[in-house]
Amino acid sequence: MRKTRVLIIVQNLPVPFDRRVWQEAEALYAGGYEVSIICPKGRGFEKSYESINGIAIYRHPLPFEASGAAGYLLEYGWSLAWEFVFSLRICFLHRFDVIHACNPPDLIFLIGGFFKLFFGTKFVFDHHDINPELYEAKTGRRGFFYKLLLLCERLTFRLADISIATNNSYRQIAITRGKMPSERVFVVRSGPNPDRIKIIAPVPSWKNGRRYMVGYVGVMGRQEGIDLLLEAVCHIIHDVKREDIQFVLVGGGTELAAMQALAAAKNIAEFVTFTGRVSDDILLEVLNTADVCVNPDRVNAMNDKSTMNKIMEYMCVGKPIVQFDMTEGRVSAGAASLYARADDTTDFAAKIMELLDNPDMRLQMGRFGRGRVENALAWKYEAPKLLAAYDALFSRQSSFQKLQWYYHRLRPMSLPEIFHRVVEKFKRIKDVHRPFVPHFCNDGKLPEIPGLRDKVFSEAQLAKFERQYEQAITGKFLLLGCEWPACLLHEKWHLDPISGRFWPKDRFCFAIHFRHNPSYGDVKYVWELNRLQYLQGIAALAFARRDEKIAKYAIGEIESWIDHNPPYYGINWASGIELALRLISIFTVASLVSEYATPAQRRKILETMYAHVAWIERYPSEYSSANNHKAAEALALFMVGALMGDDRLRIKSWQRLCDRLQVLILPDGSGAEQALSYTEFTLELFKFGLDIAKAYNVAVPDYYEARIKACDEYLGWFTDCRGNRPLIGDDDGGRVFAFTPPLTPPSRGEEYPPLAHIIQGVKTFHDGGYTVCRHDFQGKEIWLAMDHGHLGYGSIAAHGHADALAVWLHIDGQPVLADAGTYLYHGGGKWRDYFRSTEAHNTLCVEQASSSIMAGNFNWSHKANAVLIASEYGENYWQVEAQQDGYWKRFGVIHRRSLKVTPAAGFVVEDMLVGDKARHVSVAFLIHPALTVKKADSAIEIYTGDRALLKIAHESPLFMSIEDAWYAPRFGEKMSTRHILFSGMLAPGQKAVTYFDYR
Repeated sequence: MRKTRVLIIVQNLPVPFDRRVWQEAEALYAGGYEVSIICPKGRGFEKSYESINGIAIYRHPLPFEASGAAGYLLEYGWSLAWEFVFSLRICFLHRFDVIHACNPPDLIFLIGGFFKLFFGTKFVFDHHDINPELYEAKTGRRGFFYKLLLLCERLTFRLADISIATNNSYRQIAITRGKMPSERVFVVRSGPNPDRIKIIAPVPSWKNGRRYMVGYVGVMGRQEGIDLLLEAVCHIIHDVKREDIQFVLVGGGTELAAMQALAAAKNIAEFVTFTGRVSDDILLEVLNTADVCVNPDRVNAMNDKSTMNKIMEYMCVGKPIVQFDMTEGRVSAGAASLYARADDTTDFAAKIMELLDNPDMRLQMGRFGRGRVENALAWKYEAPKLLAAYDALFSRQSSFQKLQWYYHRLRPMSLPEIFHRVVEKFKRIKDVHRPFVPHFCNDGKLPEIPGLRDKVFSEAQLAKFERQYEQAITGKFLLLGCEWPACLLHEKWHLDPISGRFWPKDRFCFAIHFRHNPSYGDVKYVWELNRLQYLQGIAALAFARRDEKIAKYAIGEIESWIDHNPPYYGINWASGIELALRLISIFTVASLVSEYATPAQRRKILETMYAHVAWIERYPSEYSSANNHKAAEALALFMVGALMGDDRLRIKSWQRLCDRLQVLILPDGSGAEQALSYTEFTLELFKFGLDIAKAYNVAVPDYYEARIKACDEYLGWFTDCRGNRPLIGDDDGGRVFAFTPPLTPPSRGEEYPPLAHIIQGVKTFHDGGYTVCRHDFQGKEIWLAMDHGHLGYGSIAAHGHADALAVWLHIDGQPVLADAGTYLYHGGGKWRDYFRSTEAHNTLCVEQASSSIMAGNFNWSHKANAVLIASEYGENYWQVEAQQDGYWKRFGVIHRRSLKVTPAAGFVVEDMLVGDKARHVSVAFLIHPALTVKKADSAIEIYTGDRALLKIAHESPLFMSIEDAWYAPRFGEKMSTRHILFSGMLAPGQKAVTYFDYR
C-alpha cells in the first residue's frame, strides 16, 4: 500500500521549533503517513532542507518579522510565494494527497485551492489562531482589515475537507462563523509531551539569590500582557515592599526590547530576567526552578477563546499558575490555577503572593495540574484524535459511494430478506415516534446464574480484577488497545476515546448513522465499554472479598448506565449483539452482588433487563446478518427465559441457539466465519448455553456437545506451544465473560487446556479449508498452516479477509510469517481495506488487486473460491496443493499454490498462474515485527535477537525486495513491520518457488 502523503504548511514558526506542528508531523508519520513540511527559517533552523526522523522539512527565508498591517501583508505575501514554489517542487518530486494548512495566516487556502482544483488534493485546515480577533488584539480596532481577515477565514473553512480546532471554542467558531458541518470539525488540543517537558532538579542560580521565583514562558507580544505582568511586579516590589522574588521571563518577540525598557523605566530591572528565546534545556531549568508560573495574557476575545501552550507546560512540570480569568484558561488549568480579575494587575500580584506564601496550596495545585496532564491533556491522548480526523478524512463517502454500498448490500439478499428489511424499516419509523416500552410484573428478585457463586477465583485473577477496579474508579479504561481519557464519569457511556467526541444520546438509536459517518470514530470503541464486561471481574472481586464498597460500585455503574441510556435512545441500543452481551454482564453482576442493591436499584435493573429482551426480540439479527450476532442474541434470551421462568422464551431461543451452532461450527470443528477470534467467541457462547441447558434440565441434542468438542480440537490445532494463534480474519478480542463460568470449559487464555503440547502431525480441516502441520525441529516446535477454504460465512462473508491460499508459520511459539490482523472496523477507512486486502497477507497478489473485491467494511461484491486439489502425507514428507479463482473474471488467471514440507529441513511454497496471459504478480510474506530481517547475498534470514530462525531463498523471474508493511497485534493498534516481496511479470506455467529453511 502506497503511503498517503501529507504536506504541512506553516508560516509563523520554523519546525521543529513549532512544537504543535512537529508533534502532529511525528504522529502522522508514526500513523503510516509520509510527511513533508514547508516552514520559514529561524534562529537555529537555517537549513533550507533537512530530514528529521523520516520527515522532510523545506525552509524558506523570512528576512524580517512584521509589525503593523502593511508589514504583515508583506510578510504573508512573501511567505505565500515561497510556499507555493516549494509545494510545486514537492508535488513534482512525489505527489502529495493532503495539504495540512496551519494558520496564521488564513491565506494558505490559495495554495490548497490550486492543488485541489488541478490535482484533487484534500485540504485540512489546522486552526491555530483566530486571526480576526488576533488583529483586533494587536491593533485595538476593527475596520477593513478585520473584515478582510473574516473573509479569508470563511474561504479557508469553505475549502477545507475537515478542520482541526485546538479547543471547543475554536470548534464553535468553525461551525458558526465558518459554516462547517459539525461532523467535519475535530478538536485536537496542543497537549504537552511529558517526555520533553519533564520534571528535573531546580537550578537555584535562576533565583538570583532570592527566596522565590516566578516564571513565564511564551511570546513577548502585545496581546501576551507582559506590560501587565510588569505592572504587577512593580506593585509587589514598590508598593508591598517585597524583594524576595525573582521573575524570569523566557521567550522572544517583537515587544522584547520594549518590555526590557519598560522594566528599566519602572526600576524593577534587577528583579526581572529576560532570557529571550532559549533552548529546551534552559526552558526546563526555568520551569522547574519556578515556585509559581504566570500567564498574564490580557483579557480579550482572542485570548478568551485560545488555549495557551504555556499553561499546559506549566502543569506538565507540576507548577501552580496565576492568570486572568478567561474561558479556555479555566478549561485547561481548572484547579491548578488561581484566577485574577480581568486585567487587574493588583489582584494578579495578590494571587502570586498568596501562592508564594502558601506552600501546601502550591503543592496541591501543582499535583492537580500534573495529574490532569498525565490523565487527560498529554499529547498521547491527542495524537489518536489527529489520526482519527485523518481516518475520517479518507473515510468520508460521497452520495454515490453510499449508493454503491446499498447496492452491494442489497445484491446478495434473497426476496424473503428484502421483505424482512422493509418490514423492519417500517417498524423503526413507527418506533421513532412511539418508542416501544415494555411492561412486566416481577417480585423484585434479581436472577442468579447457576453455580456462579460457587466459582473459586485464583489470587492472580483477583489481583487482575483489583487492578481493573482501581482503573475503573478513576475512569481509566484500557480496552481495544486504547486508554480512555479522563472525563465526567457519566460521560463515558457515549465517549469515543480516540476522537474525543460524544455519540448522540438523545437521538433514536436507529437514527444514528454509524456506518457512513466516521466523524465520531469507530463505533466499536463506545460499544466495547458499554458491554459492561469490566464489571464482571469487579463484581467477582467484591463477592470473593465480601467487599460492600466494591459491590456497591458495580451496582452503581449499572444504575448510571440505566440513567444515561433510556430505552431506546442513543448509540448503545442500536445493535442486538451489544444488548445481548450487556445483558449477560448485568446478569453476572446481579448473580454475585445482588444483595447490595437497594429495592429501587433492583427494580431499575429488572426494567432494563426486560427492555433489552424486548428490543432484541423486536429487532433480531436475521438472514445475512445472522452470524455470531444471532447466536449471542439467542444465548441472552435463552438465559433470561431459563433464569426468569419464561418457558416461551426459553424454548424458542434454545432452538435458535442450537440452529446457530450447526451453522457457525462446521462438522470438522472449524469456524464458518473464517476468523479465529470469532470462532473462540462463538464457542464461548455455545459452551455457556450448554451450562444453562444442563442446569435447567433442557434436552441437549447429541450434535451439540460433539460440535463443541470438535471446535475445541480445531482451536487446539491452531494454538502454538506458547498459546499464540494467528490473527486470521477479523479479530477484535471479543469475549462473553471476563472469567470462565464454573461449569464452562475455557476456550482461550491462561485457562485454556494445553492441547498444543500433545497435538503433532498434519491435519486437514476439509469443511473449514485449512491444513495445519505441527512437528519438532531440533527441540523447537514448528507450527505451519495453509488456507484453502471459503472467504467467510454467508452471503456477505462479513469477517473474512482476502487471504486465499495464505500460509502462516510459528517457530517455537514465535509468529514468523504472521497474519496482518484487523486494526479497525467502521472507523478504519483505508486501513480497514488494507488489513483485509490480499497484499497484506502471505499469498500471491495479481495486478495489485485483492483476490476478493470489497464492497463495504463488512461486505464483498466478489468472493474468491478456493479448493483443495491434492494432498499427500508421508512419515517424513507431506504436501498440499490448492487453487483459487478470485482473479479469473478480471484477469483471466487462476492462482495455484502448493506447500511442500520436509519436517527435518523446512518447506517450499510454489506459486503459479493458470491461464493464457502473463500478469504482474507480487508474492508477499509478512514478518512479525518482533523479528529482524537481514539480507544475505541472494537470500534473506530472519532473526530473533542474535539467533537465526529461518532462511528464505527464491527461484523465479520475480524481483526480491524488503518493503514496509503493517501489523495490528490487537484491535485498535497497528505497528510498522517488514514484508518480503517477490514481484514482477509471471507467465502461465512459470513457477515462483520460495524456499524456507529452518535454522
